[in-house]
Amino acid sequence: MITLKIFTQPEDLYLLMKTKGYTHIRIYQGDTQTGTFAEITTSVTRIALQIGVLNYSFVVDVEAETKWFKYSFGNDTIESIISPPFRIQLGDPSKVGYSFNNYQSPLGSFGKVLTPDDMRYNYLWGLDLVSNNAAYDNWDDTQSDYAVAAGVRDFEKILNIDILRRKWKTKPVTGKDRKAAVWMDGDPLIYTDEEFPYDFDPDTWLNFGFVQLRHSPIIEVTRFELVGPTESSILDLREWARVEKDFGQLHAFPRNQMLYGPFLGAYGTVLLWQMKRYPQGLEIDYESGFENSDAVPADLRDVIGKWSACKMLNITGDGILPGFSSQSVSLDGLSESFSSTQSPTNAYFGARINQYLKEIADWLSKNKYKYGGIPLGFVKGN
Repeated sequence: MITLKIFTQPEDLYLLMKTKGYTHIRIYQGDTQTGTFAEITTSVTRIALQIGVLNYSFVVDVEAETKWFKYSFGNDTIESIISPPFRIQLGDPSKVGYSFNNYQSPLGSFGKVLTPDDMRYNYLWGLDLVSNNAAYDNWDDTQSDYAVAAGVRDFEKILNIDILRRKWKTKPVTGKDRKAAVWMDGDPLIYTDEEFPYDFDPDTWLNFGFVQLRHSPIIEVTRFELVGPTESSILDLREWARVEKDFGQLHAFPRNQMLYGPFLGAYGTVLLWQMKRYPQGLEIDYESGFENSDAVPADLRDVIGKWSACKMLNITGDGILPGFSSQSVSLDGLSESFSSTQSPTNAYFGARINQYLKEIADWLSKNKYKYGGIPLGFVKGN
C-alpha cells in the first residue's frame, strides 16, 4: 500500500471551512494525466477536515504509483474546484519539499516557496540547530516558515516584483468586497490589496492605450475601464487588453470593428486625443505574482532559500554559542582550547553565511533585470 499525502495552508484551510462550509476532501484517480478521473473515496472514506490539522493522508493501492490523482474540498452538497493532476512521488515520506519532488501547492492557495525540510536538508545541511539553554530547544518548522516568508518579502523588494499571488482591487465596495490577508481561489469578492486608479494621458493613449502597471508579473487582468473626469464610465477596455505579463505592461487595442484612439469620440463630442491629462481616468483590477508556489522558477526559489538560511543562521548562531568566540581550560600542565568563527564582527556560522551572500550577489548581478525589468524614464519633448 502507498500513502497519498495532501498538504494545506493553515489560514487558507480555516477560511475554506469557515466561509465555504467544507468538511472533507475527495480523492480522484485516473490512468493518464489528461484522461478521465473517477472518485475513489466514498461518503464513508472521504477525508474529514479538522481545524489545526494541515497534512492529510489517504492509503491507495500499491499500483497507484503509475496513476494520476486529483482532489477537491467540499461537503455533502457542494464541491470546490478540482486540483490539477499529480502523481505520487516515491522516496522518503518523512521529508517533504520541492527538493524531494513530493510537495505541491495546496488547492486554492499559494503554497510554500520552500518547506522546512527544503531548508533543513539543503541550506542548513549538517547543522544541529539546538539552543544552548536548559531546555535545549530545537529550531522548529514554524520558525523556518517565518524565515522563508521574510525572505520572500525581501526578494519582492530587491527585484521589485510580486512573488506571492495578490489580487488588486480598485475602489473596493464596503460591505461587498472583502479584504483577505492571503490570496484564495474561488471567491471573486475577496481581494488582498487595494489598487489606485491610473491617470489618463492622451499621449500614452495614442500609444495603443499603454499603461505601466505598478505590480508585476501579471497573472490576469479582470477589469480595465476608462472613466471620465466626473468618474462616469466611458468605455470597458477589458476585451481590448493586451498584456505583457512579465513586466506588467498593458495596452488597449480593439479586437472588433470599433474605432480606436484619435478617432474614438466616446466622451460626448470631445475626442479623447484632444482631452487634457486628468487624474484617475483608468480603473484596473488584476492579479499579480506567480500563480502558485509550484510556478516559482527554480533559480529564484534557490536564491530565496540561501537568503532565508542567512537569516536563520544569524539568529541560531548566538543561540548555540552565545557570548564568546573562544575558550581555554588549563589543569596541571594540560590545556585545552576551543575557537569558533564567532567574533564581535562575525557570526558563529559566518563562513556559510558569507558563501551564501557571495552566491546571492553573483545571482543578482546576472538575473536582477530578468525578473524585475530595467527601470526607464520618459521625457516628453516640446
